[in-house]
Amino acid sequence: MTGRRVRVISPSRSRKAQSRHAQRQKRHNCLVGRVTNRLWHDSYPTLKKQCPIERQIMKQGVIVEIAELGGLDHRYERIAA
Repeated sequence: MTGRRVRVISPSRSRKAQSRHAQRQKRHNCLVGRVTNRLWHDSYPTLKKQCPIERQIMKQGVIVEIAELGGLDHRYERIAA
């Protein structure tokens, strides 16, 4: 073999490199998760607010569709039978 050098890595060095890579990847994933979570909550401040109008939860009855905005949007409610 002329002109080429082959570097042999011992198994222990290889394992250490894999371990370091796994640790870096774990830290990166944690950081990305924190940044994404922060961006989500900063972008949608309404997630932190309470509903201004409390509605009763009805467990029995028939569900009906109520058209709003000329039929562009719909609201579903349960009407007591």
